[in-house]
Amino acid sequence: MSTAVENLSKLEDLTPILKNLGADHISKGVEKEHYPIVMGAIIKTLKDNLGSDFTLSLRKAWKVVLKIV
Repeated sequence: MSTAVENLSKLEDLTPILKNLGADHISKGVEKEHYPIVMGAIIKTLKDNLGSDFTLSLRKAWKVVLKIV
């Protein structure tokens, strides 16, 4: 995930990485319906670990990142 966050401003560099990651997930049986569940788990983990530092704007930003990923 850090690779995605670090390269959001360079989507041309990030796209091939994400395509390879997606292909790897597909080969392991991951389906489209699984992604919202994982996104929710990541958001919850961030909230649980960051507490009050996990602001509404940070939550929105992470949702944008996760949708791109």
